[in-house]
Amino acid sequence: LDDVLHSRVPPALGIARGKATAGDAAMAATWQQLRAKAMDTDDELFHILLYDWMLIDEHRPRLEAQLLASHTPFLERYLKATSVDLLCKYYIRTGKYEPAALILMKLAEARGGGGGGGGGG
Repeated sequence: LDDVLHSRVPPALGIARGKATAGDAAMAATWQQLRAKAMDTDDELFHILLYDWMLIDEHRPRLEAQLLASHTPFLERYLKATSVDLLCKYYIRTGKYEPAALILMKLAEARGGGGGGGGGG
């Protein structure tokens, strides 16, 4: 995947490196086909490895939105185990506003020290 992603970064990935060529469109199409085929597999371990790869620092700015737009049976469970922030974004993106609000409420409570309105000591 790194070879496909780095040999020539397609415009569809949101990065401009040098001049765009006709090959860039073909590479973008290849990436989209590869990603679609990878997301269609029912191998959960493969999905976990793919999600991990998509979210490593060097790929994350380009691929996070693509990952969150994916409709796979494994993504929600993966996000629950790895990233509350991305899980919240996923819930918002998929219209699951109540679980997103609960996550944000818990985060706010945790950052606020968890004190429930008492006047302190």
